[in-house]
Amino acid sequence: MRVRAVSVLVAVSTVLSALIPGVGAVADPVADPVAGDGSGLSAISVSRIAGVDRFEEAVRIAQATRSRADVVYLATGNDFPDALSAGPAVVREQGVLLLVPSSGLTAAITAELVSLAPKRVVVVGGPASIPDAVLADVRAAASSASVTRISGADRYEVSRRITAAAFPAIGTQAGFVATGSKFPDALSAGPVAAWWYSPLVLVDGAAASADAPTIATLTALRPAWIAVIGGPASVSGGIETSLTAIRPVDRYQGADRYAVSVAVNDLTGADFGTVYFATGANFPDALAGGVLAGSKRNPLYVVPSDCVPNDVLSRLASHGTRNVVLLGGPASLSPAVERLTPC
Repeated sequence: MRVRAVSVLVAVSTVLSALIPGVGAVADPVADPVAGDGSGLSAISVSRIAGVDRFEEAVRIAQATRSRADVVYLATGNDFPDALSAGPAVVREQGVLLLVPSSGLTAAITAELVSLAPKRVVVVGGPASIPDAVLADVRAAASSASVTRISGADRYEVSRRITAAAFPAIGTQAGFVATGSKFPDALSAGPVAAWWYSPLVLVDGAAASADAPTIATLTALRPAWIAVIGGPASVSGGIETSLTAIRPVDRYQGADRYAVSVAVNDLTGADFGTVYFATGANFPDALAGGVLAGSKRNPLYVVPSDCVPNDVLSRLASHGTRNVVLLGGPASLSPAVERLTPC
């Protein structure tokens, strides 16, 4: 077992840079910047992607991700587990993720499905999440697409089935594991898992050990290593120990959800030219935004609604960030975040 709080061995990123052209080694973080100290933060351009509600915002995020997609994933916007697991799979398949209400497709979602003209639509979750009646609307809007559903007895089985469907058992860079009972750790982990072309597997973090289906799923992937996201209060030490029987395990943790976000993002050699922010207090903005960040190979940090942690600002300064994109309106991320006000 290895614990990484805020940094990752540069050697790991160096190996990845040899495998994926254009990906460089991870830079060492620098000291916290102070406003006006010449760190370059004042030159950062800040913009927003927002909508009148979470569903319209997801459409706008999808439009910023790509104009056409062969595959579209649909997940409920009323809860988080299904979309969390879907994120890395969507990125791997070069698709988009749309959040839908249980009442049916909105006009904006319908128009986006027509515009995207996908060949496949994957509905994530059972009828309790997205009713069968909604699938008829999906087939009408995406008339040339095959429509399939990935469901299971619970959020953990859905997560495993998404992994098995999108990540063939030919070996992956890594396997990311996070609790499925809470959303903050997995929100940050999804885009990073996508950067590693790897799945995010949700587990019952309070369990004494990883269950047999989870062990089987991760074993079939043959990952080079496994990343456990969050501290022992999120994913138990027993789960971590049981996973070491598959591959070496690193744990990425911090004092709170925002420190975990920093630790996880230090795991990538992503392009920090553009960085995305989403609130860590709620899930919808980061669910769809994680696919955008992962597809563009940019970091996504969850931040408080009224300030930006100094550790995040330090990384913007040290990595030469030029653009920050806020996901969500002022009710999610206040004007203080837009001004990059430090916590």
